[in-house]
Amino acid sequence: MNLDDELRRMFRDQRIDLDPAPAAERTIVAGARRRRRNRRGLAVGSGVLVAVLGVVGGMTASGFGVDHLPPAVSTSTTAAKQPLPTVLGPNGFGALRLGMTRKQVYDTGMVEQDVVDQQQATEHRCTVHELLDSSGASYGTVVFSRTNGLAEILPRNAPRTPEGLRAGTTVEQAGSIYPDVGRVVLRSGSGSAQTAVPGNSRAVYTVDFNNSKVTAISLRFNDSDGDCSG
Repeated sequence: MNLDDELRRMFRDQRIDLDPAPAAERTIVAGARRRRRNRRGLAVGSGVLVAVLGVVGGMTASGFGVDHLPPAVSTSTTAAKQPLPTVLGPNGFGALRLGMTRKQVYDTGMVEQDVVDQQQATEHRCTVHELLDSSGASYGTVVFSRTNGLAEILPRNAPRTPEGLRAGTTVEQAGSIYPDVGRVVLRSGSGSAQTAVPGNSRAVYTVDFNNSKVTAISLRFNDSDGDCSG
């Protein structure tokens, strides 16, 4: 039995001492129907709302329909060391220049401030320091003179000179580039030779050979020997 029939039965029940007006029965039944429809609508509406919220939540979690901002860029930066240059001469090696003061050299980040040989620094008027590569590892040496500042640069692996001399260059090839070098070591194939630096009258290249091939090249002032010899 539904609600309408139940209400009508109650109005007709003789045990209830009520004498409703003729329209009262219809009014009460109609009101009951409205409340029942409202409860159904609320139930359906609540179900729809839950479903919608579930869909929206899923869309948010998956990122669908959401405008993404680019990730925040950190304002904290560290100045990275620059890769070592590949050309030695005529005046220096990348940011390093012959004649620089110690402060100027240290500011490049390419040279270790600690002295390589403290005894030499005590006995002579020059100091030797590590040349650093882009990772901070030793890549050769530099020499400071008390009178000339940065007096010598000796990178490891013999980066090329502007004229094309480099590690692995044969004695014959070196002689065609710098005749003085070829004449000194042509017979033995090993040893060291010096040659003037084109474009810098104050500097010389010292070239080391082993088995008739270049193994090292340094750039230095041609008048710096006195500072380092005692």
